Amino acid sequence: MKNLIQKAVLLIWIGAATLGITKYWYTNPDSFPSFIKSIGNEIIDLSGTQGADQVANLELLFVVLSALLVAVVSTWLLLPIIKRATNRMNSRQSV
Repeated sequence: MKNLIQKAVLLIWIGAATLGITKYWYTNPDSFPSFIKSIGNEIIDLSGTQGADQVANLELLFVVLSALLVAVVSTWLLLPIIKRATNRMNSRQSV
């Protein structure tokens, strides 16, 4: 049961982080990393989309997927640090 709760919290965290990053990048496009922006522009050019609506949809999809990647990678990097810190806190309480 504990494992299921941990997985649910992790999934909720990744979803919330993705939405937060997406909202920030979509409302502040100047803060979007330039190398990712150039990849996005290249994808838009190669996709052959026509019309502002299609470009906007593709742009939003790209921003969401980029934010998901950032959320997953940062969580993957921070999870061992968090686990180590909680293990140390638990071991100090048992002494």
